[in-house]
Amino acid sequence: MIFSNLQIKKLVLNLVVIMLLTAFFIIQLNYSWLQTISPAFLAAGFTQILNNYFTLNRERNSKKNEILKKFYYKIIPEIYDYFSIENDFKRLESSTIFIERIDTDRIKNNIISYISENSFFINQEIHKVYRRVKRNKYIDDLSGFGHRTDEISLIYTVIEQYINLLKELKDKDLRLAQEYACLYLIWKHTIFFNTVYGNGDTYPAMSMHFYFNTKKMNDKMILKLKRLDDIDDIEKRKRAFKKILEFLIEKSEEKNEIISSFFENMVEVNDSYSMEILLNLDIPSEGTFPIPFRQQYREEILSELYKSKYVNSKYDFHLQVDEYNKLHNEYKNALIYLNEKELVHIETNNEYVSITISAKGQDHFEKKEMSNY
Repeated sequence: MIFSNLQIKKLVLNLVVIMLLTAFFIIQLNYSWLQTISPAFLAAGFTQILNNYFTLNRERNSKKNEILKKFYYKIIPEIYDYFSIENDFKRLESSTIFIERIDTDRIKNNIISYISENSFFINQEIHKVYRRVKRNKYIDDLSGFGHRTDEISLIYTVIEQYINLLKELKDKDLRLAQEYACLYLIWKHTIFFNTVYGNGDTYPAMSMHFYFNTKKMNDKMILKLKRLDDIDDIEKRKRAFKKILEFLIEKSEEKNEIISSFFENMVEVNDSYSMEILLNLDIPSEGTFPIPFRQQYREEILSELYKSKYVNSKYDFHLQVDEYNKLHNEYKNALIYLNEKELVHIETNNEYVSITISAKGQDHFEKKEMSNY
């Protein structure tokens, strides 16, 4: 059985009180022989108490170190990597060729599975949030963000308890853990606000996290970010979150635009603009598209790929690598999405990128076209 510090202190205090009372009664009995040997017994008893105290303390620290090595040292690097892949590597994917797209959902699910498989090492705080994530499997997410924020909250809670354990073990190097704790809390709030005010896509905002002054990401900042959950009024919470972002972001000419992206990132798509994009799929675009328009945009690309196979298309789907890399992000992300859905094939080598429609993509397009007749 491993005792807490409070339990150990109470135990030592009780034993000391008992020894003092015993000594008092021995003196009152006035037996000279008992008075002679009592100091030796008391000294031995006190020594035993100290030995027990230090033994219990060593056992407790040993248990903490075991949890640190067998649980946190394995899951924390995965947690750091997951954030970077979701919010840094996607920027690289959109600007260069990635033959294999990284499956971030698999990484996230592996983290959650590891928590489940190592329940012996988790405390009540982690278990409570983990149960909420598990229950979400059976509950519809009517808010549009609840399930995602619960998953981020679970990962944050693991970091929080990791920080607490490092403090108990007198570990001075907390900076990286505190930084990621802040980043995950900011990510969670960005999911909320971007769903309420925007299209739910947090990547444009979170990919700007390199603007944050990491020296300001400490326990005080963690507490400020946690307290946002206690603000029920959405507008008040928005103002409080905006103040935090203003405090964290270093001086930049684009500071206002960066902060705005944490609340809303979709571009205004009016009729003339949307018509221009759909008629010129590969022209540069600013910002990201709203979800309904993005779906229409993908369908248009698939239509052109179908035409290129059976008739002709004004678009070239056999591109040099440099040409492909210069395409705008929405165009490349649409192609990657269609490839993941197995509607298109993307073949790459050192010189060229070739995009062709798959049999599944042809079926999809033809069924949609037939439904119009």
